[in-house]
Amino acid sequence: MNHFEKFLSAMKQSTISMSDKGLPQEFLLSSEGDLSVYYAPFDYINHQAKITICGITPGFQQAALALNEAKKQLLKGASIDEAKKKAKETASFE
Repeated sequence: MNHFEKFLSAMKQSTISMSDKGLPQEFLLSSEGDLSVYYAPFDYINHQAKITICGITPGFQQAALALNEAKKQLLKGASIDEAKKKAKETASFE
């Protein structure tokens, strides 16, 4: 089971507001001291891409946008691959 499928139920149930102080605990992957790592649906890979841009891990705003878009796509019946693609397209570079 991949991360997207692991968090499928949480994505369908959660709505994250930009005024929230952080991501819901359902998305917590790991924490140590003051540091925490949360899942965000940025795992779609465009195999047709001609270039690759690597960057740092998405912040709260990008994670919230991606999670909310994944939920929207899943609830309207999109496939897992389509939901992953739309989530990444919506939140990348925001």
